[in-house]
Amino acid sequence: PEKIGNLLQESRWLALGAVALFLSMALWGFHKDDPGWSHAVVSGTPHNPTGRAGAWIADLLLYLFGFSAWWWIVLLAMFVWWGFHRLNAPRAADRRPLYIALAGFALLLIASSALEALRFHTLKAALPLNPGGLLGFEASRLLAHLLGHTGSTLLLLAAMAAGWSIFSGMTWLWAFERLGALLLALVAVD
Repeated sequence: PEKIGNLLQESRWLALGAVALFLSMALWGFHKDDPGWSHAVVSGTPHNPTGRAGAWIADLLLYLFGFSAWWWIVLLAMFVWWGFHRLNAPRAADRRPLYIALAGFALLLIASSALEALRFHTLKAALPLNPGGLLGFEASRLLAHLLGHTGSTLLLLAAMAAGWSIFSGMTWLWAFERLGALLLALVAVD
């Protein structure tokens, strides 16, 4: 039973990896001429490599989140990584509950979408709505009204950093320490 349980858990993580790959291909293959959630198009064959379903999903995610929709693939990849890590390692030191990690992901996604809408609004990209999507547009509009563009940008960058830390479990002090050690090693080589 233990071996079967491990195989079933492994299968679950492999399935999530396949979903992440499908979603990556759907987002990468987005084409405005494909039928989608935000508009109806009468066309023969979809341009999206994942077919009509992928075109529809990509249209929905890009409409809601803009390019920040790619964070969903990061979420799925992290689930796969966490799952395989738990299978091969004894009880990990990171014992954050799932809802804490998901709250960090939500903060990261909202801040990323809002920053995208606030700072990349002139980007001429093939998106169903605009950079940042509907979520980013509404959040950036509210923040710009309250804090102005510069204050909103600073707040959103801090929110993204905090959201990534809460989501991934990475501490920025550790990252800066590693970066400093790398830079010192590079300077010592010269």
